[in-house]
Amino acid sequence: MTEPDKIQVVAYDASWRHAFEAEHDRLRAALGSLVYGVEHIGSTAVPGLAAKPILDIMVGVARQEDVERAASRLADLDYGRWPAGDFPGRTFLRRTDKRGRVTHHLSLTVNGGGYWRDQLTFRDALRGDPALVRRYADLKRELAARSPDRNIYTREKTAFVREILLAAGHVPQTGWASKARGSGG
Repeated sequence: MTEPDKIQVVAYDASWRHAFEAEHDRLRAALGSLVYGVEHIGSTAVPGLAAKPILDIMVGVARQEDVERAASRLADLDYGRWPAGDFPGRTFLRRTDKRGRVTHHLSLTVNGGGYWRDQLTFRDALRGDPALVRRYADLKRELAARSPDRNIYTREKTAFVREILLAAGHVPQTGWASKARGSGG
């Protein structure tokens, strides 16, 4: 078992895709008509990319007003609010296993909004370029080895993420919009 505060970056695991598919079905069943989209995001969504072994999921709802209703329903699936991960455009939830280890990160957002577009653009850019995957994996391993602080780890990835979004012709809207903040991926 790893230390709770240690950032662990592991080799890509093909089971992450299957875990997402199972969770996708649970989320759709629990949220019913509130959900407009469920996407596998973050590093676990990119084949071949080293990642923290935490499944990242994005759930899109029609309107910002639906976020609280969705969060309430997700509590029945053992997702708990984690306000420290919230920022404008994203409400953050986590799920843990019986030992208290985080297994899932879930971002609630408006389907098609800025956060939604930022996440999918970054994920799809990585999926389409093995060289970017290698660069990002190297960066993540270096940062994880350098500091156990998750905030520093996330913030230090921001320049890379912004570079990729801008190269894809996408101006970041949330999370990565500010060079000083590292609240995305």
